Amino acid sequence: MTTISQFITRLPVFFFFVGISASMAQPIPVEFMAGSRYATVNLVMNKKFTQTSRLGFFHLNTLTMDYNEEASNDLFLQNLLTFEVVKNLRITGGASYAVQPGIKPTMGLQYVLATKDFFLLLSPRVNIAAEPAMSIFTLLRYRPRLTEKSNLFLGAQL
Repeated sequence: MTTISQFITRLPVFFFFVGISASMAQPIPVEFMAGSRYATVNLVMNKKFTQTSRLGFFHLNTLTMDYNEEASNDLFLQNLLTFEVVKNLRITGGASYAVQPGIKPTMGLQYVLATKDFFLLLSPRVNIAAEPAMSIFTLLRYRPRLTEKSNLFLGAQL
């Protein structure tokens, strides 16, 4: 299958989750980056069910398409329910999906720090399956106001 057709066949999964997220009536940032070797579509959503709720939902969707090496293409999804134990610290549980190894149950923690100009999300997790795998998702964003009508946006995702 060609790279473009692989990308197109994965788009329905991406838009399915975007549709579910949009039905929650919350703004959903979608990032698209294209470079000389590959393109990436990224969606991250971390919302409480209500303003005062300790329960929430975290969704991460990353689609990567390598222009030259089809074997390097990747789709990663993560859907987690969150429970805020203390301010900014949450316990998480749900499922993750990657092309390899497929769907896996997962659990972990999240630490969120958000101010007017700064956002930090640290999310270590472990797949709770026969062969456990660990990862730490980190999202860092800095968005200071430059003028009345413009902001600088700097971000890193690891």
